[in-house]
Amino acid sequence: MNQKAITLFGVIMIAFLCVHPAFADSSLPWETPMQIILNALTGTTGTLLASLAVAAVGLLALAGRVSWSFAGSVLFGIACLFGCVRIVAIFNG
Repeated sequence: MNQKAITLFGVIMIAFLCVHPAFADSSLPWETPMQIILNALTGTTGTLLASLAVAAVGLLALAGRVSWSFAGSVLFGIACLFGCVRIVAIFNG
């Protein structure tokens, strides 16, 4: 390697080592809004939306106009919505 590449690598390594410790504790700017969205979808708002979806499927079934694959999709979506934290935890280890 030439001298410029070695110098550039050294400068980059020193810059990484001199990062202010306050940056290590701070959260990323998009974590809070994403956590708010997750809490809304898995909390009371998600429960209300899931209840409305089940009620809509029930009304369609009562009228004889439901596609059972659609009803299964709704139930699968609800299961994924409320199980998403556990599903990701399984993949995370």
